Amino acid sequence: MTAQKETLNRRIIGALQGLKLPVVPQVDTKHREKCITFNYDEIPFQFAGNRPSWYKALIQVHLLYPVGENSIVIRRSVLSALTKAGFSWPELIDASDEDTQHFIFETEAITPIEETGG
Repeated sequence: MTAQKETLNRRIIGALQGLKLPVVPQVDTKHREKCITFNYDEIPFQFAGNRPSWYKALIQVHLLYPVGENSIVIRRSVLSALTKAGFSWPELIDASDEDTQHFIFETEAITPIEETGG
């Protein structure tokens, strides 16, 4: 894993860890009823001298919650935590089914190409 990915992972985890739910990249291998997972794609951004200066990370944060429990407060908390951490205001998509409440928060972040750990 590159230092850039480690740093963006840390930024996302750091933004959400105060919500008192597990926050894990990609997949929750423990299959918890309540957790937050995230993934992102990076695309080159703002070219100069025939090379990008930045990456634009297209981030998806997934809130998984049991059906029947009120998730309004935690959904608002995820929105607030992401924006306070400097991510763009997320779009919220409801991907719930009969088994699980599943909310996807789509946001973005700009990271330098040459970013190192931290």
